[in-house]
Amino acid sequence: MVDLELEFTLDVGYRLFDMLDDTAITKHENGYTVKLTLPENNWLYDFLMSFGNKVTIIRINEVVPSDPLQDFYGIPNADYLKTTIPLLQGAGAKTASIQDILQKGIYITNAVKTPKTDYTIDKSRVN
Repeated sequence: MVDLELEFTLDVGYRLFDMLDDTAITKHENGYTVKLTLPENNWLYDFLMSFGNKVTIIRINEVVPSDPLQDFYGIPNADYLKTTIPLLQGAGAKTASIQDILQKGIYITNAVKTPKTDYTIDKSRVN
């Protein structure tokens, strides 16, 4: 699961209200702020990329991985970069590495600093 905070332009509001829970959407003068938690999967990436330049990703929070080498600043092909780089590329940013991201003035961090050790719901019950 990924916690997201997103900013959308006013002209896509109808799509937001068609697709998302109204309680996740806040309208303001320049557009909409959306705060929600979604599974990290292809639907999420397709959803975000379908808005093109009409969405700005304000915040994505993931829990740190149990293997620090798989975090954003670990090995060059770290698991977290395998999802982050395509997401930025889909938004139009020319990035291929964490160094490219840093050179754009973007610092990525995890909000939860302790890896998961257990799940509340047994994994066999999740489809």
